[in-house]
Amino acid sequence: MENICEWDNCKERGKFKAPLEKDNSKNYLMNKLGQLAEDLSLNTIVTMTQSGSTARMVSSFRPSANIYAMTTIIETYRALSIIWGVIPILVDKYNSSDEIPDLAKNKLRDMNIIKDDEKFIITGGVPVNAPGTTNYISVL
Repeated sequence: MENICEWDNCKERGKFKAPLEKDNSKNYLMNKLGQLAEDLSLNTIVTMTQSGSTARMVSSFRPSANIYAMTTIIETYRALSIIWGVIPILVDKYNSSDEIPDLAKNKLRDMNIIKDDEKFIITGGVPVNAPGTTNYISVL
């Protein structure tokens, strides 16, 4: 229980982590995502999500970076609004994974979340717009 955040001592982001199940590859990768952001001194993690499960999983590890969950589905946007550390962003529908980097960069810049030359981590899945397909991580 020592690694699970308790209400009284949960003031510092990134201090408490959810237990890590080593036999679950997605769980393992999402934990490493937060560590990668910390190692590269990046403040922004973007998840391209349909169901919201990737954003919830990243959040469970309490990374010090901000988590922006970009979705095209209003119900997912609403559901993610109450998840610790997740800032949901509603985006226009996209049809190809080739559109994702520019879509994410432009949205983050339009919202003044990143500067023009600032890097961030993004994760999502191919094929696009299919829940449960998270299979890539990129630094943009």
